[in-house]
Amino acid sequence: MFSQVLGQERAKEFLQRAIKGARLSHAYLFTGIAGVGKATMGRALAMALNCEEASGDDGCGHCSACRSIMSGNSPDYLCVRRRPEKKDISIEQIRDELNRRIAFPPFPGKTRVCIIHETETMSREASNSFLKTLEEPPPRNVFVLKAVEPRNLLPTIVSRCQRVAFHPLPYGLIAG
Repeated sequence: MFSQVLGQERAKEFLQRAIKGARLSHAYLFTGIAGVGKATMGRALAMALNCEEASGDDGCGHCSACRSIMSGNSPDYLCVRRRPEKKDISIEQIRDELNRRIAFPPFPGKTRVCIIHETETMSREASNSFLKTLEEPPPRNVFVLKAVEPRNLLPTIVSRCQRVAFHPLPYGLIAG
């Protein structure tokens, strides 16, 4: 849920306004240093969009959709990560873990949220393959690209995403 994200009030408000106003982009680029809540925000977005007991702009955390997203077992919440033994996200991963799965409509949820962790580690081939998906996104899919530095991504990928900046957390917030 959005309440689980510490700090990042601007990012929360931005996404909640987009949900309330039904002005959701098909792709978001979450930028900022590691550990500031980008993954938690992506999961909160997935919960808000698929909650069965939705009360507006946040997930309830109790329904079966929210619980399956929190546990990472929802077919409508995809995560693509660089494999530990590899130096980058390969084109095979983009094809197998993302493109094949998004070819079908989201089920049982309303909207599938696809998070790509360490997006800047995508190989050139993977980036180009993913770019085709961004140019013609399947309906009812939202992509969240997590990156520390967007300059390490293809400019055409960055240009097709709504950028959401994440800032370092104040010491008092994390020390308490």
